[in-house]
Amino acid sequence: MKNFTISALNEFALEVPYLAYYIFQTLGLGFAHLYMAIFALVFGLLDYPTGGIADRIGRKRTFVFEIFLVGINFLLLAFFIHPITIAVASLLFDFGSALQSGSLEAWIADEMKRVNMFEELDRVFGRAVSLSLIADITAGI
Repeated sequence: MKNFTISALNEFALEVPYLAYYIFQTLGLGFAHLYMAIFALVFGLLDYPTGGIADRIGRKRTFVFEIFLVGINFLLLAFFIHPITIAVASLLFDFGSALQSGSLEAWIADEMKRVNMFEELDRVFGRAVSLSLIADITAGI
């Protein structure tokens, strides 16, 4: 549960504000609020149930699908700035983010269990989150 919470926090606290700022700069404050509101609602509704998707179709496929959805989101925002496009892009980003929040961690946990390193899982995730936050802060400077 701790790793899930940190992953969701990373998604909401570090990536979404940059996207909202981009939308604010291109369309204004109202549309940035629209993007953030859609993200919070859809991510909150989909985050828990999407774990079953990774269990059904596989961790790797789910993670690749997440990358595809988030990539489509960025392409839409880069080339088609329009209120409807923002809503569609936000939905794609939300669904992709919800898929990612569990699939990558579960994939890593499965692989660590397979090579008999499951007891090291908390240490690995703790370091990964620390390094990710340091990288995000450094990139922001």
